[in-house]
Amino acid sequence: MSLIAVTANAVGSISRAESRSELSQALNDAVVGLGFQTFSLAYQRPHALEAVTAPYLTTWPCEKDGACDPASARIRDPLLDYAVTGVKPLIWRSGSWKSLNRKVRFPCLRGSEARAGLIVPLPDQRGRIGAITMLSAQREDYPEDIAEAGRIVALAVLVRAGSLAPAVGAVSPALASLAQLSPRQIEILDWIAHGKSNSEIALILGLSRRNVTYHVSEILKKLDVTSRTQAVGIYTGR
Repeated sequence: MSLIAVTANAVGSISRAESRSELSQALNDAVVGLGFQTFSLAYQRPHALEAVTAPYLTTWPCEKDGACDPASARIRDPLLDYAVTGVKPLIWRSGSWKSLNRKVRFPCLRGSEARAGLIVPLPDQRGRIGAITMLSAQREDYPEDIAEAGRIVALAVLVRAGSLAPAVGAVSPALASLAQLSPRQIEILDWIAHGKSNSEIALILGLSRRNVTYHVSEILKKLDVTSRTQAVGIYTGR
């Protein structure tokens, strides 16, 4: 199955989740589909320590047994630092990180060997911290476009989380408004964020220009904005 198909299927499953447990399972399936084995997702945490030790969804032992030591969770590792301070998705491989002369020390995974991983930082407008980290102990040969696929999956999870628990207050109004968009509209909005015109998006997705124009109109209406720039601002969290 192509990476585009895997990503589309993942977004579809995530958007259909009706509970946190279903959302966790959908994210786990997405992570495995992208070729990783484990993940940890935190978002809108007030500081780095909480982003590392109090994830929203995870397959790491943090939530289960409190294995994270707060003192050692300070951001000394360059990968952990990127998870809470970076902007763009990062694919890392054990070989590419050797030049830093540091081991990967994810606090919750001291006994695990990770050969590669994907980190997608998820900052928000209020300066709060978040990231999804996917790890693999089996392979290192990931294509560069796996980073964008991981980012789309992460954003889909945040959108659905906002839809499932809007009253909790952990999800911003901007993310909650994104929950109104269909998977296809999220995909189109992502291409808009990459600077693509309606005609270019139609060609990329195999749709008619009229169909894309309709979806763009619906996106603006659902997000209650009047321009593509405003819609992209909500989508990217800037």
